[in-house]
Amino acid sequence: MTDINWFSALPAELLQTLGDFLAYADLAAVTLVNKSLNEIYIPTLYANISLSHHPSARRCIRTLSADPATLARGRDLAPYVRSFMVAYISYQVSPSNKAKSARRLARALRRMSGSTYCTPDIYAALGSGSPAATLRSLNIELHPPSWTKGCDYPAAVCAALRPIFPELTSITIDARDGVPQEWLTVFSHLFTSRAEHLRAVSFENWNPSIMGSALCDVGVWTSLQELTVELYGPGLERLPPAPNIRTLNLIWMPAKEQELQKVVIPPDAFPHLEVLACPSNVLSAFLPANAQTPRPIRSVRLDGASYDKPQKSLNARQIQTRWQDLRAVLPCLSRSACTVTELEFAMDNIYGQDMDVEELAEFAGSFERLVIMLWTSPSQEVVAALGKTLFARTPKLHTFLLSDAPYRYLGWCFYLSRWRELQRSWITSWDLDGTVLRKIAFSQAVDDVWTRTRVEWEAPVLEQDAQDDEAEDDRGMSSESEGSESAPLSEDEETDQNDQDW
Repeated sequence: MTDINWFSALPAELLQTLGDFLAYADLAAVTLVNKSLNEIYIPTLYANISLSHHPSARRCIRTLSADPATLARGRDLAPYVRSFMVAYISYQVSPSNKAKSARRLARALRRMSGSTYCTPDIYAALGSGSPAATLRSLNIELHPPSWTKGCDYPAAVCAALRPIFPELTSITIDARDGVPQEWLTVFSHLFTSRAEHLRAVSFENWNPSIMGSALCDVGVWTSLQELTVELYGPGLERLPPAPNIRTLNLIWMPAKEQELQKVVIPPDAFPHLEVLACPSNVLSAFLPANAQTPRPIRSVRLDGASYDKPQKSLNARQIQTRWQDLRAVLPCLSRSACTVTELEFAMDNIYGQDMDVEELAEFAGSFERLVIMLWTSPSQEVVAALGKTLFARTPKLHTFLLSDAPYRYLGWCFYLSRWRELQRSWITSWDLDGTVLRKIAFSQAVDDVWTRTRVEWEAPVLEQDAQDDEAEDDRGMSSESEGSESAPLSEDEETDQNDQDW
């Protein structure tokens, strides 16, 4: 059996999983090997599309909008798309080509079933004709250059933009203060028409006055479960009622921390809130003392800390939480209507006066997952002692993750993230302290997570280890295949490249 036939004989589910780890160019190459692999990997190849070069975008849009009968095996490729973004600016295109691309884009978008990242030009392409019947998620990015360079949509055109999204449940709009009034009317229609069906809404970089104009006619968001919003003083008060929100992400800028003093959370707002991301000095507003109906918050993320979420616009020294400030709000966790099992917070370091680990343990008895994002690499002595100072006193804690996201934003990483044997010695000593940990990370590097198996702890594969393994495999394969050549594919194994025309 040849190498190619052996690979093709693997179960389809395993092949699909392997495709998630292939580079985009490699994935495209695999689809050209034979028909079987083409059928398996074409959905993965077209799942996430991001285009910033106009010729590539034009060819891709032409392929996605084409009649399926003209493509290989009559497949409609647009429904495979789950995320679609075109970043080129329309003023670079001639009027005739722009009109043709807009018609094709509209046909393609209406057949997509996933997410679409839009500029005003893309949204305008959706503004006429038949409904976008299967589109479920819409992300619109509005940046100042798009209004000042060649954006030729006057008020009369915007007034006619009333696209229909019968399946739309998620909207993200990244706006700026300079959004023209006519586009606020468009957004108002968008939110009003889907008010009863939206499940996730995100406002990024929205001024409260702009938000109020776009949402003035919206009634009640009865189905909304996830909300992301810029945290200005009066911002939350301008939102429509949303009684069923489970996840709330509050974005703020440290330069506007004085605005946090103006935050008002009505006692009856967010009664079913379970996951909260907010500045630490706002936590008490959501978990006040003597609340008649406490909110059932079970997961708290403070001051932008995270391990597995992207760090948008994370600036050096942007988030600096003092331990005394965090220590003052930790008692709020006990006021939740349910047990808080997950906590993520940011701190400069975990030694000396920066943080008292033993004090943290007083509030961590119910934690199952703990993430600490640090600005400074922790000392070996403090990390080695965590077994006794923290883990032995947290009987339910199964996940502990140190995040060095600020370091990595600057192109650095914690020095201890590469010392795997030292990490193993720490974990071994922690086990002796009676911990129940099953997942540990000392850095936010990709796949840099230790996991406990039934037998022992499984170490993450470091980049150098992977390179050594690849070199050894290459040497072994070259010795086995020396002097031999791969047989050429038969004609019926070659796939039509029309659906790769981008």
